[in-house]
Amino acid sequence: MNHQLALVPPLPTPNIFFRQPLIPQLGSNPNFPLTSTSNPIEITQVIYVATTIALPIAGIILLLLLIYAGFLLMTSTNNPDQAEKARQIFSTSLVGFLLIFAAYWIAQILQIIFGIPIIGN
Repeated sequence: MNHQLALVPPLPTPNIFFRQPLIPQLGSNPNFPLTSTSNPIEITQVIYVATTIALPIAGIILLLLLIYAGFLLMTSTNNPDQAEKARQIFSTSLVGFLLIFAAYWIAQILQIIFGIPIIGN
């Protein structure tokens, strides 16, 4: 019996968290070339980098706050103050995340309406 080992190249590890680099390389995007010493910083570049960093961090913070609020709610037997605190954490964390998410989409809509680059492509 002759066994042969098939050589299969290793599969690339998928990047499931970010579809693009967290902070773009200098000059990698012609619409948003990050500044060098000769170019002044534009507000669109600042917004682009801030949203690229802020949205994933906001999602992680939301998840942690929801887990904490759920823990408080589950352990609040015979303690209505703790249950109310859990409900307040739950609602304020959702409202805060929705504000950040809405701000991103409002900026996208303004970008389409006015035709100015605000948050990349």
